[in-house]
Amino acid sequence: IFGESMTKAYFGDDYYGEAAIKNQVQKAKFVQDKLHELGIELLILFAPGKSSIYTEFLPEYLFKTPKKTCNSEMYVKQCTAQNVNFIDFIRLFSSLKTTTKYPLFSKYGSHWSYYSECIVIDTTVKRLETLMKVNLPNIKYSNIELKDTSLVRDADIFRKTQMKIPKGDLLAYPKSIGYEQGVGIKPEKVLGIGDSYFRGFFYLGAMKYAFDNAQQWYYYNSIIPENPNNPEVWELDLKTEILKHKAILILCNEMNLENLG
Repeated sequence: IFGESMTKAYFGDDYYGEAAIKNQVQKAKFVQDKLHELGIELLILFAPGKSSIYTEFLPEYLFKTPKKTCNSEMYVKQCTAQNVNFIDFIRLFSSLKTTTKYPLFSKYGSHWSYYSECIVIDTTVKRLETLMKVNLPNIKYSNIELKDTSLVRDADIFRKTQMKIPKGDLLAYPKSIGYEQGVGIKPEKVLGIGDSYFRGFFYLGAMKYAFDNAQQWYYYNSIIPENPNNPEVWELDLKTEILKHKAILILCNEMNLENLG
């Protein structure tokens, strides 16, 4: 199942243009440099839509429209040119697709798969260790089970409609998930800013065990973990809150690249 926003992002039908994206990245570079002066690192994560990874399953009629420059390609180009810290999970997943034994997206989900989220967390934590020059608790996952019943968010498209989830979509689920402990290994406060692709950092334990019980600012609006007493982000003293952290992650999937974060 593919959403229209996924295919638009892949074919470049929602492209905002080089000038607009260059301006966004210039702002990100300014923020990154100022944060670095304060001992805080910035890292941007570009997440793929299903259309970019499993293009071969798209309906044939879509290919009547030629593929154009897309937002993620231009963001990666500009981040590279302006030395903004980023991880291009679109490119990484395209490479992994040919080598991994397990699906990176489910047939019936709108987000990357549960197994993919383990890869994302592992990659992100290791990159942060390099940027921050620290030793964070790394995720450890093993004993992969294949199930034909989609768990967690792997069938969220169907769950939203309250329809019965079809069988036959074999997906990978690690039975054992934990985080490193030991001498010299220490969690650090890492703030997450972004969309729903970030949820796995919570239910897989990264926010608790690697990022010292930190928060996500969902679409730079509401605060996760949810609490009825939470203020909105705009009500916070931003300087005070930001200075509590050692790093900031901005995660955007391909369909949400109009504004970073």
